[in-house]
Amino acid sequence: VDTSAMSTPLYGALLFGYPHLMPLIQGQALARLFHEGRKVLLNRGIIALDLNGVPEISLVRAGALRSLNDLRHDRVIGPALQHVDILHMNEDELVLLTGCNILDTKDSEDEDEFTIAKAADLFLQCGVAIVAVTRGRKGSYVACNTAERFGQTPALPSSWANCSVHMPATALPEGTQLNTNGAGDAYTSGLLVASMLRHTGKVITSNLNKSTESQTETSDRKDNSAVSTANSMKIGGSSSTGKKMTPYALYMRENFVTLKQQCKNDKK
Repeated sequence: VDTSAMSTPLYGALLFGYPHLMPLIQGQALARLFHEGRKVLLNRGIIALDLNGVPEISLVRAGALRSLNDLRHDRVIGPALQHVDILHMNEDELVLLTGCNILDTKDSEDEDEFTIAKAADLFLQCGVAIVAVTRGRKGSYVACNTAERFGQTPALPSSWANCSVHMPATALPEGTQLNTNGAGDAYTSGLLVASMLRHTGKVITSNLNKSTESQTETSDRKDNSAVSTANSMKIGGSSSTGKKMTPYALYMRENFVTLKQQCKNDKK
């Protein structure tokens, strides 16, 4: 990645997906991509990695958690994990990458949540700031690293540090036709946009959950509700002037001065 010609940061985030399906962008090549990509992100931006196509791996014994050292040296994502701010995978991919044993029975709900949290912690120890594991109709789990790690990425909302949350899935009306194609992509994009907005302190009302009260987050807030996922991200509200605000409008407001300088006052 040649960023020498891009003297001024231009973008707010970098979202990269499916490294297991791209043999030329794995291992150190993926790490270099993120390292160089960071240079063209505003305020160091946010780097997100969305997994797919994870193959089965051979573990020492079935049900044994993969060692931290082995994960750090994973041939596909290991070297890049320290550069990743948001990492998304589904439950099956978590099992394949870590060897954790999810029983998935009616009586194992609490045990499975503990198992998922323990497996996700491996990625936090590898340097990832936020790990999100989607579980289909069982919702999702989001775990956030320490304030020290969040400090390495100023664009992340500091109030999320040291938080974790199990989020239930949103119930849809009976008879709704479902197509899960792109569900993980939508979830990752929603979480990424939420993180880009929340670090500004902006909260917008939701048409999906009108009963949710708007709250202003502060940097010292440490409860589990501080983490917002695509299920709880609030989009579609209004500004103090009554004008409807969108994620794009909020992003433009925050970065207006920088963008104006880059465009040399060209309104077009």
